[in-house]
This record gives sequence, C-alpha cells and structure tokens, in this order.
Amino acid sequence: MRRKAVEPRGAAGLSLVEVLVAGAVACLVLGASFGWLWTVVDAADRGGDEVELRSSLAFARRLTTSELRQASTLVAIPDAPCGRHTISFAVPSAVAGEPADLVTYAWDPGRQILWRKSSGSYLAQGVTRFDVRYFDGDGREVAAELGVLPLAAYPIVRAVAFSCTAECGGAREGLEWRVSLRVIP
Repeated sequence: MRRKAVEPRGAAGLSLVEVLVAGAVACLVLGASFGWLWTVVDAADRGGDEVELRSSLAFARRLTTSELRQASTLVAIPDAPCGRHTISFAVPSAVAGEPADLVTYAWDPGRQILWRKSSGSYLAQGVTRFDVRYFDGDGREVAAELGVLPLAAYPIVRAVAFSCTAECGGAREGLEWRVSLRVIP
C-alpha cells in the first residue's frame, strides 16, 4: 500500500485573509475603472451634443445665406413682419412666369425652435436666441422699432446679420453671420 505525501500546511489553497485582500484590490481597480469609464462616456455625450449643435447651426447659416443671396426683396406680411426675431423675403421662382417663393424664418422662443416658412419645417431646435439685424448700403444699422422693421426701411436694407445660440444637453454653441443682399434695379 502506498502512502500519500503530506503537503505542507497552507499549500492546498488560499487563506481567508488572502481572499479578502484580493477582493479589496479587485474592488478598488473596478471602482477606479468605473469612474474613468463614466468620465469617458460623459465626455462622449457632450461631444455628440456639441457636434449636433454645430451641425444644426451650420445648416441654418448655409440655408439662410443661400436663400437671402437669391432674394429679390424683403417682404412684410401680417403674421411674420421683418423684425428682431423674424425675416421674410421673396425668392424669384426658377420657372418663368411662376410667382416668387415667400420664405420666412421665425424663432419660437417658447419651444426654442427656428422655423423656416411654416411650422412643421424647422431649421434648428434648442435655439435659445435668434436675432436679426438689418443694415443699409453704408453699413449703418437700420433700427427695428418695437422689434419690427418699419415698412419705409425695407427698400434700403442691403445686408442682414444673424446671431443664433442653441443648447443641447450640457453643450451650448453660438454663431453669427452676415449676408449681403443683391440689389435689384
């Protein structure tokens, strides 16, 4: 009959103290990793919000600039007169004999949306500020009275400046741009 070799004491496994120390070290490592991961995810979310805001404001700038450069005249309509937060203008139709297309940009501060033409088609959301300023041929600002551009000022406007700020999540972006109008003889 063969005898089993006797192993030295403690060689068969880990003691309770060793298991507790290993568990505590693992918890510290996991806790630090979780904190780092949380920071990375938060930064990525903020970065996504900033990209979305920049993209939205850049789209609004491109569209307003493109359409205003084609505009033949500013237009005063009862429900959307040109003013501090609204601009309406006529863009000639590409089809001969067709009436001009009326384009209106208006800001709804309650819903924080920048609308184009009518509700249902918006350029940007999360818009916390949208200001329109008008300038004459000499570069002087044409003042809006009580937030509305006087009818007599419409023919002398030669440039329009926009200032727009939007917020999404924790991100906030602002953009300003100026568009010169073409002069129709």
